[in-house]
Amino acid sequence: VATPEDINALIRKQEVTTVELGAGVYSIDLYDNIDKKTLTINGTEGTQIKFKNLQVCASQFDELVINNCEILRMPDKSWGHLVFGSSDNAAGVYTISNCTFNGEGSQGIYINENTSGVTYNILNCTFNGDFGGEGAVTIQNNDGVDHIVNVLGCTFNNIPETSHRYYLA
Repeated sequence: VATPEDINALIRKQEVTTVELGAGVYSIDLYDNIDKKTLTINGTEGTQIKFKNLQVCASQFDELVINNCEILRMPDKSWGHLVFGSSDNAAGVYTISNCTFNGEGSQGIYINENTSGVTYNILNCTFNGDFGGEGAVTIQNNDGVDHIVNVLGCTFNNIPETSHRYYLA
């Protein structure tokens, strides 16, 4: 990506399934309709992402992978760094790996999906600080919905007693 401003136009190009990001702050919109089944976002040292709009609408992807980024709190919400919602894709697999979340009194990853069978892989991520009364990884307990959430190799630093590593809401 040439500049952080180019990111959303590039993601929407049909032929682009992998995006390589350099250092910088990227405001990425994965809520509006994106006509592709897979997307991989790879960062490097100094890559920071703010997911804008309401949430990441993961149902538009069969596979979404986000690697090697610092995920900043969503600017359009008073809660959550990375919010997954509005999914009706039971075959979806969403992987967040080697990412850092610095608590600012709200969830790191918030999963609030409508369909059973979706798989979330949270791998080798680092969660630092206060994630509010819920947790670094928060899963909304929707009636009749079963999520598969794999949290492996993650590090949780300085999580206060008033917050949680994992929280089932």
